[in-house]
Amino acid sequence: MTRLKRTSAAATIAATGVLVAVPNARAFTGPLDTSGTVLAVLGIVIGVVLFGGAALLVGTDISTGHVVRVAGWNALGVVVLGIVLGLASTTGDVTLPAYVAAGVLGVSAVAHVLIGINDVRRIRATELAREREKLAVLNRLARHNLRNDAQVLAGVADLYGADVDLAVREQASERVEAVSQSLGSMSTRLKEMQAIVDDGASPTARSLPDLVDGVVADCRADYPEATIEAEVPDVSVLATTHLSTSLRHLVENAIVHTDEQTVRVTAERDDQAVTLVVEDDGPGIPEVERQILTGERDRTQVEHASGLGLWVVKTAVEELGGELGFGDSDETGGEVRLRLPVA
Repeated sequence: MTRLKRTSAAATIAATGVLVAVPNARAFTGPLDTSGTVLAVLGIVIGVVLFGGAALLVGTDISTGHVVRVAGWNALGVVVLGIVLGLASTTGDVTLPAYVAAGVLGVSAVAHVLIGINDVRRIRATELAREREKLAVLNRLARHNLRNDAQVLAGVADLYGADVDLAVREQASERVEAVSQSLGSMSTRLKEMQAIVDDGASPTARSLPDLVDGVVADCRADYPEATIEAEVPDVSVLATTHLSTSLRHLVENAIVHTDEQTVRVTAERDDQAVTLVVEDDGPGIPEVERQILTGERDRTQVEHASGLGLWVVKTAVEELGGELGFGDSDETGGEVRLRLPVA
């Protein structure tokens, strides 16, 4: 589906090239003066450039959404100038040969394609800046967590070097095991984040009930003692595989951080988006961490937050054009809200 959308968008630019080149090529079947010949040749060149540019767009690493954007600019250039030429011709004061009109439309199309490409470059620069910011946040978080784990290990080493009894040594072993698990979890989260940033796949339509049911089924199998309630509307959202991973993180996090191990997954729908809500009865997410994730607090203070999992969720949701938010955890327990675009 994505490939078809990409090809169709590029085809509109290629079609513009053909519509520009054909009238100019036909102009050579009749008499042309020098200026007419120059204009006809220029029109053919413009048509070929548009056709070739469309072929290049299909093969480049530009995302499908950006190809569609460039095609939109092309259509805008053709339609607007076409309307102007059409209105001018109805007055009877302006009469242009078909090949000249086609050439003028071609110039407008090329100009608007270039505007579209610059627009895409601007958007991509913004996206890259956002990705660098996220990676910088992860770098600070990872260094902070590694520093904490290193301090724990240093303390354990002191215990092993001292003359201590067996109970203390067993306690030290447990702390080493906990640090080992923390490091393994951090490594997994960093790999997930890198995969999201590197993945250029475009989102596709996914049934929200199917997505939620799959995650809930997996979590019920892994945590049979937990109670997971799920009720979402029958709607499709834009999704990648990373969305399922993110939802699983939220459900698992809710299970392991609540005594009751009861998790509720619901959704609220409006015209443009669906807000997926994961609730539990636990202590909730610390206020500082919530404020940093939502941008209410300076991200240079990210060392006050320790969790990598929510940053993975935030990145995955924002890659879809969505948004991460939180409910009032002081009264209702933990509540994470994912606003997702409707497909």
